[in-house]
Amino acid sequence: MTVGVVVTGIVGGRWRAEVSPRGAIRPLDGSRGLNWFVAAEDRWHDPAADPTVRQEALGGTPVTVTRLRVPGGDVVQTIRSVPDGGGHTVVTFDNESQAAVAVVLDRRDLVAARLPAMGLPAGISIDGDPAVFPLAHGARLEVALAHGGDSRPIDLSSLPDRDRVAAGWQAQIAALGRVELPPGLDGHGLARAVSLARCQLLLDGPVHPGDDPAAFLVGLDQLVRLDEEVDPWLGEVADAVAHLLRAAGDDETLSWSAHAGLGAARSLLQSGDEVRALADLDRGVAGRSAADPPEVEALGDPSLVIALLEDRLARRTAEGVTILPHGFPEAWLGHPIEVHDLAVGPEARLSFAVRWHGERPAVLWEQRGSAPLSSGADPSWSTAEPSGETLWAAPFTGDLG
Repeated sequence: MTVGVVVTGIVGGRWRAEVSPRGAIRPLDGSRGLNWFVAAEDRWHDPAADPTVRQEALGGTPVTVTRLRVPGGDVVQTIRSVPDGGGHTVVTFDNESQAAVAVVLDRRDLVAARLPAMGLPAGISIDGDPAVFPLAHGARLEVALAHGGDSRPIDLSSLPDRDRVAAGWQAQIAALGRVELPPGLDGHGLARAVSLARCQLLLDGPVHPGDDPAAFLVGLDQLVRLDEEVDPWLGEVADAVAHLLRAAGDDETLSWSAHAGLGAARSLLQSGDEVRALADLDRGVAGRSAADPPEVEALGDPSLVIALLEDRLARRTAEGVTILPHGFPEAWLGHPIEVHDLAVGPEARLSFAVRWHGERPAVLWEQRGSAPLSSGADPSWSTAEPSGETLWAAPFTGDLG
């Protein structure tokens, strides 16, 4: 799963910027951004067009790591935002190749630990007032964009590094649980995409309910789990629920996104003690089934990726909670799985782990807010115990869509 556009900024601050999949920074307020280039011994490298560029969101957080291949290794760009000095977005370049390069930025008005060199490499032309920084093998360059628009001096070496910033983001969303998935079916990428979507919700809140009511409900539910007050949002919740039910009409099968949104709405209404609205919702969905989950690429707002992963891991029904309701993807067979503190209701949390004894999965589970448990991978198994371990039958391969 590739990284799309990542939004960077600091929680509580107003400055935001998009980081492209190739490491360009585009402030959302329309102010000037930042592009980068590399002059290496072989040629001029423009990351916007270079096919060797790879990017990851570090640990599923808004800390991007972009690698550009040059002879003998990579030039690695890292982007992180920190609150220090009124807010800065720090851009680091590490030369992990075997030869010296020059990093060229398309503006000079940056906070930097050293002055740029004079002039551009021969044969290169860039609009504006570019800055050239020679970078020896193993050397590092660090510059920063001040969120306030000025370039007042700040000690860049005193700022938290990328690992600390990523760890800070992970700590903020830790209450939403943690998942360790196998690599098959891009499990690692899906888990990290969920982490990133949660961080983006912390930055900017849920999508407007009029744009995507299902994604709004899923996103708000995540924030309420992180102690956001639900009461100020209850009017929007009711409107989003009404929209989804009207759109469903008399169909006996709800679209997957509507099912996800209405499930989130149920948790929100329970959190707000909205007994009458909850009863209306239950009547509206009674007797309706949910469509199969879609491909990740078919989803719209990133919040729906969260719902997709949670639905693949456990689904709450009127009868209880089903673990792995769609069974095991074939690529996950034989690989360990760990799920910690997955929400299966406003106050209910489920943790489970899968290890393998030959073809059979050994499952350990623990839950708070006890509910009857069943398995989509082994329909013969069920339990009412709050914790325990068992050996499921050799599973079939579920179709995750």
